[in-house]
Amino acid sequence: MTKNILAFLLALILLRSSVLAIPTLESDTILSKQQIENIYVLTKVWGFIKYHHPVVANGSINFDKSLLSLIEPLSAAPSKEKRNELLLGWINSLGNENEYELTTAIPDEKNIHVKANLGWINDKNIFNEAVIAKLNSIYLHRNQGSNAYIKLTPLGNPDFSGEEKYMEMEADDGGMRMLALLRYWNIIEYFFPSRYLIKENWDDVLKEFIPLLAASKTMLDYKLNCLKLINRIHDTHATIANDKDIDNYYGEKYTMTRARMIDGKLIVTAFIDMEKAKDDVISLGDEILTIENKTIAVWRQEREPFLCASNESVANLNFTR
Repeated sequence: MTKNILAFLLALILLRSSVLAIPTLESDTILSKQQIENIYVLTKVWGFIKYHHPVVANGSINFDKSLLSLIEPLSAAPSKEKRNELLLGWINSLGNENEYELTTAIPDEKNIHVKANLGWINDKNIFNEAVIAKLNSIYLHRNQGSNAYIKLTPLGNPDFSGEEKYMEMEADDGGMRMLALLRYWNIIEYFFPSRYLIKENWDDVLKEFIPLLAASKTMLDYKLNCLKLINRIHDTHATIANDKDIDNYYGEKYTMTRARMIDGKLIVTAFIDMEKAKDDVISLGDEILTIENKTIAVWRQEREPFLCASNESVANLNFTR
């Protein structure tokens, strides 16, 4: 996946508007275990339907709005049984997949680089028989043509420009924050070619970030949690760049000193302007031991969740920028 494509994916997560009527999650600060489980299941079902259901795929339904109308009542479902009832009613309202051609083509396994993880659609610990039958029916009648939400560039890279863009957002829009999480998680789940290299279980990452995004009361909290989520795919090209809130958080000004991590130590390696730096007490080759009374090891550990790198050397480089 190219840098430009990844940058576009990251732009999608920074949703900034309420063009739609946005519900607020009932327990926006602390979600219960049941609420987290409900949103986790919804995330997987919503993404599956988005990329497979023949009616949804043609773009005739505002699928963002459909999610936002469901997320509050479904997150409040007190039991698996009630959740299944709501899910089945919602899925049935999207259209009849049986009116579309049955898929009989079997893809050549040798041409598949990353396979979708779809075993969960038959999990009886999550769904009842009716929901399982419906999800399997959708898969058997899955979309075989163009998809309103995903297409390929001439080079074969995924293009998500069909997604609705929202240019403004209030920080307390819990529904929109969940929409951002659901979009990004499913984009990585279905279309990130290096998903198999992600160190953590991607499902566990989803469960971890549902309460984090729900509790993001300020725009800075929201964006920093987005950055933490992006960091978990361990791709050097994936980050949030040129954002004023994040730039202000880290500081917009620079020192005259440049330093690099060498063997676990922060070493001064250059000066931007040698003439201006000639009277400084810091010299080339000096080790910086503390900043604001914190050791470099503590600074490095605190910034680890935001470094967005595929290996340690790039993480160290990002730390010193």
